[in-house]
Amino acid sequence: MARVAVIGLGRMGGAMASRLTDTGHSVSGYDPSPPACSRASAAGVSCAASPREAAASAEVVLSSLPTPSVVRSLWLEGGLLASLHAGTVLVELSTIDPDTMTALAEAAPEGALVLDCPVSGGPTDARAGTLTLFLGGTDAAIEAALPVLDDLGTQSFRTGEVGTAKAVKLVNNLMSAANVAIAAEAFSLGTAYGIDARRLYEILAVSGGTSRQFVNRFARAAAGDFSPHAALNVLLKDLTLVQDFIRRQHGAGPITAIVREMYALAERAGFGEDDEVALLRLYDGWQRGAAPTR
Repeated sequence: MARVAVIGLGRMGGAMASRLTDTGHSVSGYDPSPPACSRASAAGVSCAASPREAAASAEVVLSSLPTPSVVRSLWLEGGLLASLHAGTVLVELSTIDPDTMTALAEAAPEGALVLDCPVSGGPTDARAGTLTLFLGGTDAAIEAALPVLDDLGTQSFRTGEVGTAKAVKLVNNLMSAANVAIAAEAFSLGTAYGIDARRLYEILAVSGGTSRQFVNRFARAAAGDFSPHAALNVLLKDLTLVQDFIRRQHGAGPITAIVREMYALAERAGFGEDDEVALLRLYDGWQRGAAPTR
């Protein structure tokens, strides 16, 4: 078993820390949020007073942070990266842009390893160890992290060098968000005509227009359950990163712009903390001729 540090104990980081504690690893953690630390402590994680303290004796350091600016502030500007020991592997799990990821790898001290490792799946998958892992980095970095990664995911895909896994993650999240957006529009059209929501879900889930996101999200939505599996405001952040990524590749992304605007409308209507399938609530309001709000 490995000595592991988890920097960022939010919904995903906290779930991964709890999972690794359950599977026998020695886990220390850090988060500036006292409630996040309390939840992690209750699951057996040893919470440190600073990220540097949490990572001091770790063999594998997991980084699960909300935005590229937080990643840069902590690892680069805050000097945490420079404090890593030779042989330590930093596994960067956050959904961030490829440029930030490559900057971490380039700034790593001699002997330390950096693995680009975003994941597909939510906190429930993290807690169960059933995530899908995207791996960008050297064979040495992947091998060093495997004792930990094997307890977090059931399948993994090597994408190439550092930065490529973040690119795959952004592409994946764009497709995921777009699937939910068009499914919400189509589903609301059916229910507006008077078709029973549960019956409509059962039919569409096995028909040609279905998607994994529709099957996973709309059963609960049909029952009026919008509790977050993936919060809408997190997907909005990811779509903003995707637009930035598209611009950097000098590409065109008209559909991305439309999808992002739908999520932005839903956030402005007060649904940011709900599951992304709360896009349906926009249509509920429009069908009533009212402004959609919580």
